[in-house]
Amino acid sequence: MMRSLYSAVSGLKSHQTKMDAVGHNIANVNTYGYKTQRVTFADTLYQTSSGAAAPRDNRGGVNAKQIGLGVGVSAVDTIFTDSSKQATGKNTDVALSGNGLFVVKDNSGTYYTRDGSFAFDADGNYVTSGGQFVQGWMADDKGKLSTTGTAGKITVQSGKSMEPTATSTGTYTNNVNSNPQGGPVSSIMVSYTDGTSESVTNYAPVKEEIVLHTAGGVSVPVTTGTHTVGSPVGTVSVGTIQSVTAANAGEVELKVSKATSGYIDMVPPSLTMANETGTFTYPGNFEVTKQIVTVTTDAVAKTVTLTFAAGTDGITSVTIPKPPSGTYAAGDDFKISVPLDSVKAKTGAKVSVRNGTDAPVEYTVGTTPGTVAEAEVGKPAMYDGSSDNITSIERRPARTPMFNGKVPSTVTVSLTDGTTYSANINQSYKTGTNYYPPISTTITVYDTLGNAHSVPILVGMKEKDSTNGNKWVASLATNVLDNGDTTLAMQDVEIQFDLFGKVNAAKTQPGQLTLTYKNGADSSKGTQIVSVDFSSLTQYAGGNTIKSDTNGNAAGTLQSLSIDSAGVISGTYSNGIIKNEAQIAVAQFNNAAGLTRVGGNYYQVSNNSGEANVRSATDLGVTFSPGQLEMSGTDIANEFTEMITTQRGFQSNSKIITVDDEMLETVINMKR
Repeated sequence: MMRSLYSAVSGLKSHQTKMDAVGHNIANVNTYGYKTQRVTFADTLYQTSSGAAAPRDNRGGVNAKQIGLGVGVSAVDTIFTDSSKQATGKNTDVALSGNGLFVVKDNSGTYYTRDGSFAFDADGNYVTSGGQFVQGWMADDKGKLSTTGTAGKITVQSGKSMEPTATSTGTYTNNVNSNPQGGPVSSIMVSYTDGTSESVTNYAPVKEEIVLHTAGGVSVPVTTGTHTVGSPVGTVSVGTIQSVTAANAGEVELKVSKATSGYIDMVPPSLTMANETGTFTYPGNFEVTKQIVTVTTDAVAKTVTLTFAAGTDGITSVTIPKPPSGTYAAGDDFKISVPLDSVKAKTGAKVSVRNGTDAPVEYTVGTTPGTVAEAEVGKPAMYDGSSDNITSIERRPARTPMFNGKVPSTVTVSLTDGTTYSANINQSYKTGTNYYPPISTTITVYDTLGNAHSVPILVGMKEKDSTNGNKWVASLATNVLDNGDTTLAMQDVEIQFDLFGKVNAAKTQPGQLTLTYKNGADSSKGTQIVSVDFSSLTQYAGGNTIKSDTNGNAAGTLQSLSIDSAGVISGTYSNGIIKNEAQIAVAQFNNAAGLTRVGGNYYQVSNNSGEANVRSATDLGVTFSPGQLEMSGTDIANEFTEMITTQRGFQSNSKIITVDDEMLETVINMKR
């Protein structure tokens, strides 16, 4: 009887423990990442009154006689099954799916959790709601991630800057039409920058210039003639005069013949002014301020004639429309802006010359070595090198192609079917051969300061060949960029396709695009070389979808962060670049249920959990759900059912105690 009493007591205690677990589960029904607890019972030791006997020849076997001593709590398990996910709309929140936990640290140690309600603090640290540092791996400056080292805290500063990266490679992809329009060439018209033009049958531009470096310290670009080191340069053109500056005793001669729009008459109608000071360009204006001497009004013509005192500029009066309001009076200043017809530099003046691929070079007008003869803006500057010997000869890409000793501005190709095309001045053409209009493309090149340079490249069919495959060619559309401060050079790239529309890689070499900077970025280095790959192009019938891509980028500022399913934190920058910033670490245990709960949704390693295996989500086969949190593992319906059965179990055990009490009372009353 006493045994049943104590068995009932053990039942009460065990069911009370289970009710505690049920209450704890229900209390955490809305706790993110909470894993439910389960209490399991086991019967306790048995009292054996007789042991079991084995069967014998003349008697069967006998079972043991055992009386149990109640129930005990055998285990309180943590159920690590995935729970449903709840969207939060916060991009730093993450939920885990699979066998894994987040790793967090603070000064007191390392903890593990399934609660992914994380955020960035004031110092850019990725932390839990309790301030513990979320562990992971940081990417390098190029966005490369390595998860082989020890995980540490994740720090991404708000508004961080991305350094610019100079472009080193470019790639062309997609398709070019295998049947482009075009046909035989019937005529070729070449127009030049000097205003002349001519019809030719064979246009083959010279895209290289020869630069003579002289003992006088100047660089002289030439396009014709035979030149030898140690010999005099001779009298050659050194380029086109850009502007003229009067210096010291230098003279600048300005010629004007008309006034700006709105002037009816100017006296004299044309004049030449010498010994003017300042810097002058052509086209340009000559501006002077004149003091009015007399004012004459013509009421019929509605004009006003202003007379000026005699001066060095030679302008004595102007006739202008009568103003609708206000008047002119003697003694007033009147500003006159007169367009120039020409600007000439004379002895002693300075001329700024665009010297080949160099920046403008300044020469002095004169007759001694190292000077140029009398010259006019917009016209060639003739360099007198008769006493200036050549010290070295340099060959380099020309700023602009040359043909017949002149600079072409346009090349017009006419076909036998009557169509005409404005062709690339960098390409060669011949009557009787086929011409196919090229496809205009651009490749963006970033320099070391992050400046973007859009380099135009033309890609067009060169030759149709049904036996070996069609040939295409890629060439520069221009030789200069950025107002002439950047010079381009690239040898024509022949692209050989096979009969299946693929590029024959063995016969197609990458292009070497060279950018030479004269001002700004890379000016100290001089050049930037970009390897341009065309091997990924295809040639099928249809549209032209060709496009280019490069590996450089401009400077940028971090604008937003996102997390993918592998736990990689990526930053989107103002320059359009998306770069890896970090990767969140995941811990996996052989027995996650053996972890010790320490409160705050955290767990710690125990003797029965095994050591943490900290790896990336991909390595461990788990996935992240960004912008979501894992809901509580508490199942309300199941907990309420457990509550009912626990209550009934508790009541039943209490009934045993009541019955035992009545039986004891009966025994006591037997001696009465």
